Amino acid sequence: SERTRRGQALRYPMEDLGLATTLILKLSRKLSYEELLTALRGLCLTAVPELGPAAFDFAHLPWKKLAVVNFTSPEVCARCYNAFSVMLHPVAVPAPRLKGVKGAHGAVANPRPLIVDLKLAERQGLADNLHFWCLRSADFHQNQPRVFSNGFQVDLAMLCVQLVELATLEQVGFFRAFPGAWQRWPPPRNPPATAAAASRMPRLP
Repeated sequence: SERTRRGQALRYPMEDLGLATTLILKLSRKLSYEELLTALRGLCLTAVPELGPAAFDFAHLPWKKLAVVNFTSPEVCARCYNAFSVMLHPVAVPAPRLKGVKGAHGAVANPRPLIVDLKLAERQGLADNLHFWCLRSADFHQNQPRVFSNGFQVDLAMLCVQLVELATLEQVGFFRAFPGAWQRWPPPRNPPATAAAASRMPRLP
């Protein structure tokens, strides 16, 4: 069951994560994609050292202080969730005494952590996140999520053709934005079966 506390992150016991692979990370500051990916790679090296940057395959910044990250398996997601949870709140450390300064020996907090809130995403898995992005994107060339295979960034359009239903891609005009996507990536399914569907496919000049 979910456990919440005012001012703290949404918590799930490890056993409640189930088959989840996607987390939503609330960030303490605005990040660029380059900054987000650098931070994620470092965090994953700590949480899953045997995989490191290969621990995640999808990263999206729908807002500058909110990241959606999909991990490559439920086990990896659970380990990263557990490791990230430790970083949620600043830790009080003793303040050093200054020679000649009177006053009580207090404590100061470490700098605010990058991740300040953490929860499971409503949409789980690489395919579902790509499907949702295709449906909601007003401009396919703006704020594209970054997708990866074994830690290396791969072409977003080609991966969408592979994992998102053809009917959805046609509905949202995906092939008008990426006219060469179908031809460059033979997907693991048959091409449009009907003449009407085939007529809607983009033609290369």
